[in-house]
Amino acid sequence: MTPNPSRTRLLAHLLAATLALDALPASAAEAAAPAEPSVALLAEIPQSNKACLTCHGGLFNVAAFQKSVHKDLSCSDCHAGFELSAHKAEAQELPAEDQALLAKLKKKSTAPAALLSCRGCHEEAFTQLQGSIHGRWLREERPVPGPLCFDCHGSPHAVAPSQGSREESIHARSKRCVACHSDPAYVGKAGVDATVTASYRDSLHGRQVALGNERAPNCADCHGSHHVLAPDNPEATVFDAAHKAQICSKCHAGATASFASLITHKSLDKRENQGPRLIHTFFSWLTTLTLLGLFVHILLDASSEIRKRLARAHGQGELIPAHLPKAVRRFDIHQRIQHWLMLSGVVLLTLTGWPVRAAVLGPGQSLAALLGGPAVTALVHRLAAFLLITSSVYHLGYLTWLAKNRRLEFSMLPTPKDAIDAGQNILHFLGLAPKPKFGRFSYVEKFDYWAVFWGVAIMVGTGFVYWFPVQFANILPSWVIVSVQLAHGEEATLCALALFVWHFYNVHLKPSIFPMSWTWLDGQISIENLQEEHALEYEKLLAANAVPVKEEEP
Repeated sequence: MTPNPSRTRLLAHLLAATLALDALPASAAEAAAPAEPSVALLAEIPQSNKACLTCHGGLFNVAAFQKSVHKDLSCSDCHAGFELSAHKAEAQELPAEDQALLAKLKKKSTAPAALLSCRGCHEEAFTQLQGSIHGRWLREERPVPGPLCFDCHGSPHAVAPSQGSREESIHARSKRCVACHSDPAYVGKAGVDATVTASYRDSLHGRQVALGNERAPNCADCHGSHHVLAPDNPEATVFDAAHKAQICSKCHAGATASFASLITHKSLDKRENQGPRLIHTFFSWLTTLTLLGLFVHILLDASSEIRKRLARAHGQGELIPAHLPKAVRRFDIHQRIQHWLMLSGVVLLTLTGWPVRAAVLGPGQSLAALLGGPAVTALVHRLAAFLLITSSVYHLGYLTWLAKNRRLEFSMLPTPKDAIDAGQNILHFLGLAPKPKFGRFSYVEKFDYWAVFWGVAIMVGTGFVYWFPVQFANILPSWVIVSVQLAHGEEATLCALALFVWHFYNVHLKPSIFPMSWTWLDGQISIENLQEEHALEYEKLLAANAVPVKEEEP
């Protein structure tokens, strides 16, 4: 880059004072001022950066400068006119326009003239900054000074060169934007809306940036860098949906104004349509109340299980007739395959989806990195979704096959007895009633089964909207798509928590079956467990004097 000699020479003598002395208090400046070298020494020092650093090296980080993008420039490229003898020269008077600009810059720095040296090489960028919303304070009176070159790029002596990695740049850019837009000085006095940064960080774009996705857009990708204009400016890149569509189409081919309207920095409470807020409120209450109920049920069940174990230790308990088999088949190979597919899919979906939900947290970012980064995590998430869909289709096909062969039982359908059993079982936990007799499936297992039906329907349906947002935006209102996307994340949280709190307890952690029930592997249930958990099924077996049923492999 070629410096502008006419601009930089004009500032030569002002820069001498501001860079070396104005940046320090008066007393410190006097103490730090180097002793004037002798005439003989002046003649021996070469005119190079090394010569300048002999006296001025203590004012900035020389090692950082040697690695900066400006490292190949000589000091005189920015501080033009600084001959050794020129340090004693009188500064030339600046034009009235620059004098007014300097008066503004004094609000930002004790070295205002030094800031103008950037304009020598970057005049276009500096002009754009002056005309932008960030440079509004340079044009008119504002309560606080806005950003300048060093706020975004750092010290001119330490501007890092681009490493060709977009991942580094998006992190740095986002942090710089958030730093100012979250600063109380700007939020309180300059009228900056703090919800903008909060909504961006909580958006899919912001979360992907936090995870290090190189393709994720940051603030500058949509709003520009130097020439950032207010959203109500017709020339702004985000003036309306049509302008936004042009920006969105850079990453989302075929993006329309309808799709672009999905992107907003408004919080749920401030949006025109309250559909997304109602969805969020509904799932918040559903998750809270469901998990609270499940957790209380687990505590009561665990205490009851402990009492039963103590009773068995004292010789209490019903004896099993010797003629009965030790185990009977509960699930055939088809049902176990369906469970294995769903198990694999749900676990993978949880592992790959949680980092996105918790992207702003360190553990979420670490897990995404462990899984291979955002791109690999997204790919595995889609493959896991395919496993979940395959398991669901397999199950529906299996039910159809059973119905066709008149072998379909309806023992999983909820009945009024389940509600009665649930109430009596709670009383049993408290020692106030005998344990109810369950059939092939209790209300606990029916809850698991139909919760999966509910969860799969929501997760698969909303997942496709997430997967193909541009296509769905052409047929659905934007608020519906936002609501669907919210439901996907909220339902995923509910499913994951219910799985690891409720289902794992009932099939792995329950004291009577710890460390786990083997039914999911061999399809068998012990006769003791059948008697305890499915008394009606046990009595049917006892009455029929049944024998083990041979496994039918597919």
